[in-house]
Amino acid sequence: LLKLLRRDPDLLAMVMGHEIAHALARHNTEKMGMGLALSMISSMALAMLGAGPDEQQQRQRQQELELERMRRGYHRTHQRLVTNDAAAAGGSSGAAAPWGSSGYVPPGASAAGYYPDVPKPDVPPVHYNTRQQARQRKGKPAADPDAPPQLPPWMSEQLLRSLTNVLLELPFSRRAETEADLIGLKLMALAGFNAAKGPEAFKLLASVSGSARGGGAESLIAGLGCTHPDSNRRAELLQKELAWMAANKQDKDAVGSKLNYWSL
Repeated sequence: LLKLLRRDPDLLAMVMGHEIAHALARHNTEKMGMGLALSMISSMALAMLGAGPDEQQQRQRQQELELERMRRGYHRTHQRLVTNDAAAAGGSSGAAAPWGSSGYVPPGASAAGYYPDVPKPDVPPVHYNTRQQARQRKGKPAADPDAPPQLPPWMSEQLLRSLTNVLLELPFSRRAETEADLIGLKLMALAGFNAAKGPEAFKLLASVSGSARGGGAESLIAGLGCTHPDSNRRAELLQKELAWMAANKQDKDAVGSKLNYWSL
């Protein structure tokens, strides 16, 4: 940077004034506050729109599935023991003794019909709904009744975050950079440096960074994804600010240029 700016004190003062302006305007604090607010708003919006479960909900769902597997394993073990003992009690005829109505209780089982040696998981009962059974009769995959509603493909969580980034976060970043340029120009003038060289610093940056984006729709689309405005346009804005400062010398602490929301 020193080599690019030719070690010119006035050009370096523009860069230093820009960075000091970020601190004076508390841009980092504003960015953190906006990020927190956007995070809360996006989380609320995703919850209202029926987005997928968060990490805590996923863990809860995983635990429920594990309990369901334990339940099914218990019933399979219980049925196998009942069948084997009933077949053994049927004798040589091979007829299995009835379970329940005849009062037959296999050896080792309790009167309630459960084997004490087989641990029974303490899980809530499974409820089935008619809609799920109707889908199964039609040959369609059964929908999970406990699964939260999902967003349609055109309204995904990734799309919502991308729109938030393009419409809010990136414009805020470009606007903060533009504001720092204007305040930095004022600071270097108040410090006794040659403010007329302020735009030259950004022209030199544009010459080596290749950030000139020209005009037209393609330029606008490219600018929407940038965190900093175009360097040549920043130089043009500073040139207009210098003209305003020359016409309003009494307003030493004021900035005359109006900030554009997009600041491309």
